[in-house]
Amino acid sequence: MLRMRPTALAVALPLLLAVPSPALAAGGGVPSPANCTLPTFVVGSPDGSFTAQVVVRDVAGFPVASSNVVLDFSGCPQYHACNTVCAGCTPNPTYRTVAMTADAAGTVRFGLHMGGGGCPNPPIVAIHADGILLGTSHYASVDMDGDLAVTTADLADAQALLGTNDPRADFDGDGAVTGADIAILQAHMGTSCTGPVPVRPSTWGSLKSV
Repeated sequence: MLRMRPTALAVALPLLLAVPSPALAAGGGVPSPANCTLPTFVVGSPDGSFTAQVVVRDVAGFPVASSNVVLDFSGCPQYHACNTVCAGCTPNPTYRTVAMTADAAGTVRFGLHMGGGGCPNPPIVAIHADGILLGTSHYASVDMDGDLAVTTADLADAQALLGTNDPRADFDGDGAVTGADIAILQAHMGTSCTGPVPVRPSTWGSLKSV
């Protein structure tokens, strides 16, 4: 049986107490809104070419791996999303949310195949991690009318807001609708959902493409 002299024990005990457990060192793995990184703007498009990145960290500033990050669009009366909302995410059309699991660095990247019609001004998306509200971001989409295709109608909607600070057409997030935002929309002209084209009943009882 190994015995430790009193003097050695007196030195070793404080050292043992000073070493935190992995859970304490990592802040317990509970997301801390103050330490997380959120996008100022969340931008969607039918082709999913924009990326919204969220980094989840705990109170000690350590990344929270495998955190369940949720974008909540329930503030939008109408939820316009393609059949495949984004790669690796789980949409819930009923509650108008999109969820994704963070990687080992606590990071998720949403490439949203979504339109923007039906959202109020300002359009807000709430961001949660493991049930904790991290904050909110503005939402914009180059598909401004929400028909899941970028057309001349969307271009006309954006041009009508030129010179304002309306976030619905502020695609670069600089706080104003400028020629740069119009150029971003024009670069996406003709894009649509990559999946099946959604349909709805027509006035004469058949189906037609939206």
